[in-house]
Amino acid sequence: MLRNNKTIIIKYFLNLINGAFLVLGLLFMGFGAWLLLDRNNFLTAFGGVSLCH
Repeated sequence: MLRNNKTIIIKYFLNLINGAFLVLGLLFMGFGAWLLLDRNNFLTAFGGVSLCH
């Protein structure tokens, strides 16, 4: 019975870590999409640095 409880606890802990990585990955993907789609507003918000020469 004790071994079964340990495996259940480990399973839920790993699921929580996996969910945290999922959320972080989605945030990074959203930030990257925002950079690609709204490049002009992003650059003006940070001082108007131009990437084009």
